[in-house]
Amino acid sequence: MSFIMCNRNEILVSEILNKNSNAFILLYFIAMRAWRGPGRSPRDCDMGEALIGDYSTMGMTQQKYRTAKKHLERMGFITTRSTTKGTIAKLINTELFDPNFDFGNEQINGHLTIKQRTANGQATTNNNCKNSNNWNKRERAHSQNENECNESIPDQTEVIDHGNGGAAIPEWYCKHYHEQKEIKLSWLNGHGKLINWRREIVAWFNKDGKPLRENEHAKSNRGGGRKANANAGFNEGIGHLYSNAGKAKT
Repeated sequence: MSFIMCNRNEILVSEILNKNSNAFILLYFIAMRAWRGPGRSPRDCDMGEALIGDYSTMGMTQQKYRTAKKHLERMGFITTRSTTKGTIAKLINTELFDPNFDFGNEQINGHLTIKQRTANGQATTNNNCKNSNNWNKRERAHSQNENECNESIPDQTEVIDHGNGGAAIPEWYCKHYHEQKEIKLSWLNGHGKLINWRREIVAWFNKDGKPLRENEHAKSNRGGGRKANANAGFNEGIGHLYSNAGKAKT
């Protein structure tokens, strides 16, 4: 029977739980389902890959599942791809959960298995200091790229999380921004790349006068106030014509 090795790393676990508790649950499911090898699985998964997407089985809503998945991608634990059979996640970091991959007698990308490295005295599996250093390096890399565009469109929860952070943007405005982007389908630029939405929502918020309450927001959507006024003037003119048409001529 196969098994999953869980490395002791309280610092790493705390970091994941503080960011998103569902990310920890999703990471466990991916590690548990990951194909150990060798070769490809009956479900056409490579080593380290697992089918995910059945969020209800994991006790999540679709929105919570998508947010957890994005957190794991940004933290460098997984990569994902879409197939006709569903979403496949690939476990690329085994600092916490190690599915005990079966490489056979081959070397994958020049790396020996955990058992072989341990036998050679070149690896330890419970070195919390080393794991902590690896985590800090990943966090620094994430901080350096924090202002760069992600490759996936954010869901509403991710936008709200950004607003609750250093951006200090009210939740209702984050929902308004996300709704407008979804309606206008304007997440991507002319080259098909995701725009820097973190910078854009701050620009929107500043341009609208940084309203703290929804009733302070003069426009129901970006540019909507001007359109509403224009339509109001047009409708009043039309109404005036119809009201005159209904009067009998003398």
